Amino acid sequence: MDIKNQKGITIMAEVITVVIFILILTTISYSSMSSLQVRALNNMYADIIVIQEKATNYYLKYGEAPVKTGEEIVELPNDLVKNPNDEGGKYYKVDFDKLLNVSLNNEQSDEHYYFMNDKTLTVYYSKGVTIGKLNANNKEIHYTLPSNYSNVQKIDVEAYK
Repeated sequence: MDIKNQKGITIMAEVITVVIFILILTTISYSSMSSLQVRALNNMYADIIVIQEKATNYYLKYGEAPVKTGEEIVELPNDLVKNPNDEGGKYYKVDFDKLLNVSLNNEQSDEHYYFMNDKTLTVYYSKGVTIGKLNANNKEIHYTLPSNYSNVQKIDVEAYK
């Protein structure tokens, strides 16, 4: 039997096919990872906006922040960039029983919760959202809205798509 006349897939064709398949899977996984990160960031931002609106209304009505009294948070995340106006205020877990009809994207637990400064009503998420840049090794963790104060860099969402 003559090997030259046999038809079929060569080993080289199979190797090229596998390499192309791996490249496509890698690209898809990076793309979906960045989409998940952006979605998590947007969910946190949406939660914070809702909480701050409700907290402002509560404060205007009752003259106090809607927080769990007696549950002051002393240990804040090390890399938390705080609102500079928070000085003089204390941080407490948000009391959602005081805020009516709040539906959140992120679940509350003992480890992950929203907290606020009782002076400025700035809301933070204890877990934060990690954004890793695709073209570099550095990562950023965001705990609150960047628009609250000027020294927080805004996320370029388009860079992660």
